[in-house]
Amino acid sequence: MKTTNTDVCIVGAGPVGLTAANTLRALGIRVRILDRKSSISPFSKAFGIQARTLEMLNLIGALRPFLKEGFPITDAAVQPEGKRPSNASFASLDTPFPFMLMLPQSDTEHILKKQLREVGQFIDWNTHCKRITQYSDHAEVECATENGHELIRASYVIGCDGPHSTVRENMNVSFPGGKHETIYFLGDVTVEGLSLSNDISTFITERGVAAFFPFRDEKYRVITIDHAEQNREHRDDLPLEDLEKSVRRITQQPVHFPHASWLSQFGTSHHQADAYRDHRLFLAGDAAHLHSPFGGQGMNLGMQDAVNLCWKLAWVLRGHSHPALLDTYEEERYVVGRRTIRMTNTAMQVMTRSHTLIPRLLANPVSILSKSNSLQRQLTQRLANIDISYQNRASLAKFQHQGEMIPAGSRAAPARVLTTEGEHADVMDFLHIQQFTCLFYIEDEQELHQLDESIQEVRRQYGPSILILVVQRKGILRASKPNIHHLFDYRRDLAVKWKLPTFSAVLIRPDGYVAFAEQPVRTGRLMRKIHTALYQ
Repeated sequence: MKTTNTDVCIVGAGPVGLTAANTLRALGIRVRILDRKSSISPFSKAFGIQARTLEMLNLIGALRPFLKEGFPITDAAVQPEGKRPSNASFASLDTPFPFMLMLPQSDTEHILKKQLREVGQFIDWNTHCKRITQYSDHAEVECATENGHELIRASYVIGCDGPHSTVRENMNVSFPGGKHETIYFLGDVTVEGLSLSNDISTFITERGVAAFFPFRDEKYRVITIDHAEQNREHRDDLPLEDLEKSVRRITQQPVHFPHASWLSQFGTSHHQADAYRDHRLFLAGDAAHLHSPFGGQGMNLGMQDAVNLCWKLAWVLRGHSHPALLDTYEEERYVVGRRTIRMTNTAMQVMTRSHTLIPRLLANPVSILSKSNSLQRQLTQRLANIDISYQNRASLAKFQHQGEMIPAGSRAAPARVLTTEGEHADVMDFLHIQQFTCLFYIEDEQELHQLDESIQEVRRQYGPSILILVVQRKGILRASKPNIHHLFDYRRDLAVKWKLPTFSAVLIRPDGYVAFAEQPVRTGRLMRKIHTALYQ
């Protein structure tokens, strides 16, 4: 049997596995990617990329083609029967990407696959993971390929192989949950007979729910929950006329779909693995958590799982961190998965009730939501995943502080700055998956002189592993040097949004979350905290 070696073996070449591979390759880690399919599926399946996922793609250097190919949606309109439409908007979100990017899953996979190919990484299609054996210092993956059997020795294995995960079976981890008694109709179609904008449009009536999601080229993803089509087993096939009848019944409009590129009907379920890790084996995406499609969360959570896990794997594999760092993957991501399952289950229960009161009950909260900036902001932040925080996790408790400074585990939100060249930029522009970032926040040149010892010590001990940003409120900026950027907080974003006092420092992880904030800066204490954050 042929035997090969790699750092990380990724089982599953969907969006989650391909994101994991791109992240690891950006960090210089060797990978193998296995998938039992023969190629990328032509069907779109998931289709909405949320703001936080776009931020993550930016961190790993993979964003640009997504913005080029995708269709940004800033607003969602809900039309309860007999009521005025209510709107929720992503436009005011505090992110560089205040929209949902509509892009078929197949296109997402092709983009990620192309970027891997550009760095010489290929996918092992038609490769079935049969058995995984763990040892103290590696795992062995036995595969069936087109050319026979192969044994892959890897330091770690990531199961991105979906609800029926082979990796999870080899971990002997249970996948408790339940089935949703709901049948969905789905079609990627062109639409006539219904006035639609370039935003998400959802019709809610006593007969069901019909939602329209625009793609490029005047195509729409249409999804219905038709109360007349429930309480039966779903079939895989869906005739186009059945979808048309369903939408007409729900909306009471003379809808016609001249062309369909994909039609399907399906049911959903909700599950979460009891554990995301077993020694050298990890689960991500649908292999770890499964829920209803409400809010377009599934693929996004999986891709964010991959980034969270893979920067940690890279730091451990390169000897920069203790293997205990890997325990924080499950600690951080399990709670996020559980929260999403609860949210989508609640939404499902409300949206699928067929009683005639439901549209009326929905109409008032939706109307209130459209009029309340605070509630609308909470909803859109949650859907966009920019409200995800790890600040209550036990591993970060030692880094929490008294006061209002940005807490450990918080997302490093956008903060506008000026460069030494007088150009507008954002702190987010400097963050990258390859480095931690240490941001020093000062009043002026006098405080900069006082912090020189700390800045130089970080630079001396950690070199390119930590990017240094020195941001001051006033005075003259020094010229930037390699791995040290001097910036001006001209809008006081760091003072207001991050609540930073001067003479403070913030360490930001490679995935864009805060490791800790410190004030006042003392060189010895700062270096001890950095060491703990990197080598925990």
